[in-house]
Amino acid sequence: MNRASDISIRTLALAIAAAIAAALLVLLLDGGGTDRSQAAAGGPTSAAAAAAAGRATARQQVALLRRPRSATRDALPPPVLGGPLLAGGVLDVATVRKAPVAGASAYVASSGDGQAVCAVVDGALGCASLTSLLVDGTEPSIMGRAGEPHQVFGVAAAGVSDIELVQLDDSTDPVTVVDGFYLIASDDYPQALTWLGPSGAESFEFPPLP
Repeated sequence: MNRASDISIRTLALAIAAAIAAALLVLLLDGGGTDRSQAAAGGPTSAAAAAAAGRATARQQVALLRRPRSATRDALPPPVLGGPLLAGGVLDVATVRKAPVAGASAYVASSGDGQAVCAVVDGALGCASLTSLLVDGTEPSIMGRAGEPHQVFGVAAAGVSDIELVQLDDSTDPVTVVDGFYLIASDDYPQALTWLGPSGAESFEFPPLP
């Protein structure tokens, strides 16, 4: 073998060795981790972490979600759990707690993605985003059925106080919050809900009936 051929073979061998070493270094730096690439791309790992963080924030803000869970007491009724209202993983069913109210079937839970806290009342669903809870303190929902009182309900963050339901004639009804949940019935369609939140006085005006 001539010297030129020998040098070429050695050069090729060194190049291959360098390429293998570089590839190994990349694998070591990356940790071989699919998890890291998924997190960077907003994949399953990132979504799971965001949901877990959201559930932790919800527990901090809503006392009912900190209560130990009972598999029997806190289980959603089968028609609701298996019905269209909660289709698609709307709720994280592992976080469901039965609300301590009389005369209504009411439950509170984190949303499936952990970014909201939801209440299920007599087959109606209302959710408040974590942002609304942290900034405003609450985000009420209203439900009405023919021949029945209107139901105003929701979850309130820690520190929210002085919640009142404002009627169309400007009279007010006090709203009681128990473990971060409230529910009040009104024979007439109300005008607004007012309260003291983290930033002071707040109000939510209900949309007019069609």
